[in-house]
Amino acid sequence: DGLRINMKNIFTLSQIEKGYLITLFANGDNPRVSVDENGINTPDYGVLEGVTRQTVFDLAKELNIKVNKKSITIEMLKSSKELFATSTAGGVMPITKVSGENIKQGTVGDITRKIHKLYWDKHSDPMWSTSINDIL
Repeated sequence: DGLRINMKNIFTLSQIEKGYLITLFANGDNPRVSVDENGINTPDYGVLEGVTRQTVFDLAKELNIKVNKKSITIEMLKSSKELFATSTAGGVMPITKVSGENIKQGTVGDITRKIHKLYWDKHSDPMWSTSINDIL
């Protein structure tokens, strides 16, 4: 009984209690990240230590935003000031609802916007990327 994760899914508490929380956090393509007054919080286990996730850590450091690897609960997600997901294909993707409840009045947060913008800006920065034309 798989559940495809995308930005249109709204997870209910009953789905999370049935084990979908593991899918939320353990799906290597979609580690969830929360933002609160202590900085960016990301699960400390059960996620792929991927390139996009590490890139977000590097960008946060560049922006002087603390990154905390720790256990994440549904309560932490619901009380977060901001949420976003990372993936190779999508980069940094805002999440505005958890279990049907708005995060930050259903709007994208400032830190998420900054990380998202910087992530995509780095794609054209020669210090961070290599054009395929340069290697062919």
